[in-house]
Formats: sequence, C-alpha cells, structure tokens
Amino acid sequence: MSTKIDPGNQSFHPIASTGRNTTIKGLRAPYTASSIISCTDCHNNNEWTTPTGMAPKGPHASLFAPILERNYLTSDRTPESAANYDLCYKCHDRATLLRDGPGLFPHVKHVVQQQAPCAVCHDAHGSRQSAHLVNFMTRDANGAAIVTPTTTGRLEYISTGVGKGTCYLACHGQQHAPRSY
Repeated sequence: MSTKIDPGNQSFHPIASTGRNTTIKGLRAPYTASSIISCTDCHNNNEWTTPTGMAPKGPHASLFAPILERNYLTSDRTPESAANYDLCYKCHDRATLLRDGPGLFPHVKHVVQQQAPCAVCHDAHGSRQSAHLVNFMTRDANGAAIVTPTTTGRLEYISTGVGKGTCYLACHGQQHAPRSY
C-alpha cells in the first residue's frame, strides 16, 4: 500500500504528504487542498462510542470491507446514492461532483447514468502513472471485467489540464479511443 500513497507518484490521497492538486473542486469542510488525512479517516470501525459519532472505537472491525468506517461499493452497475458512496462523500461534496459544466468531468453520465462506481476510474490510495487518482479497475469486486484496453491495446488516461483529460479504454461496450473530457 505504501507504493500507492507515495508522494513521488503522479497522484495520491494526501496521507504521507499534502496533495499536488491545488485546484480540486468540491471538498467538504474542514478538508482543503492542503489537508493531510490519516489511514483511520477511512479505515475505521463503523460503530461509534458516542451519540455524536465523534469518537471511533478504532480500526479493528467494520461491517464495510476492507475495514472501512463507511460504505463504499465497488461492484459495476452500482446505483449512485449517498449511501452507496458514503465514504467518498465524507470528504467530497456530492452535489459538486454530480454537477455538469465547463471544466468538470461528466460524473453524472458515468456514475449516475452508466452506474460505474468511483473505483472504476479512481484508486482511493493513489496512482503511480496518472493524475487525479486515475488507475482503471479492470475487474470489480465480483470479478466481472469492467475496463479493458482499446481494440489497439491501449489503456491510459492523460491529464490535459484542470478538469480535462483523455481516456483510451473500453468500458460498458464503448470504445474510448480516445475520448476527451
């Protein structure tokens, strides 16, 4: 796991160091582009010791695999909801992510309409090769194939600026060879 959160990677969740993306949109307070999080911000017990939910018992057991404090589904064709991606929406504002517009990735099309889970494109820990935590998931939690190389064998994401990128892949029967956003 330490190889994924390495600050020398193209992208990483800010666990070992602050992140590089100073233009990240839609973080919920108190998180900012300069925040550092800990492993237990995500990997924790789902049961709380106080009614306010502010004192976790510790990362020893959880109903949500792999020892997550909140639900985070990674099976393809998962309907988007606050409950299914509760862990993501702890830090990332759902309304901002699911808003279409210039400079924004079309999450509505992918996550809502195509029911592709966040994990299809984003590795929650980091990516050694791509910006924006992009590390395509080739198989979902059930072992089903999701993202595959294009017919020419290319599987790649290239960041082309703030909120912009180009994908080379096949997903849900659609060739992105390339597809720019």
